[in-house]
Amino acid sequence: PPALPGGGAPPLSASSSSSSMQTKKAAQDAAEAEATRAGALELDTRRREEAAERDQAAAVRVREDAEREVRARAEAAQEEGRKGVAEGELRMAAEEGRQAAERAEEE
Repeated sequence: PPALPGGGAPPLSASSSSSSMQTKKAAQDAAEAEATRAGALELDTRRREEAAERDQAAAVRVREDAEREVRARAEAAQEEGRKGVAEGELRMAAEEGRQAAERAEEE
């Protein structure tokens, strides 16, 4: 045991008791620190999982929005195509009518 300031050694029982209490306190502190780390890790894991779920839900919404936009554009293009075909048919009919009128005048 270490020497006391007066030059003597502390009694064995006091040193042993003090050392035992220090060991118990250190073990308790270590256990509390480990529990705190485990709790923090669990909380961090839960937060990461929740963030991943939110990100996944956002990705699904973005994909669905993009699909709706593509469908809307395709429908608009199809409608424009139909209008274009109708306008082309009208132009062709008008041209045929003009040609028929010219032939009728010539006869």
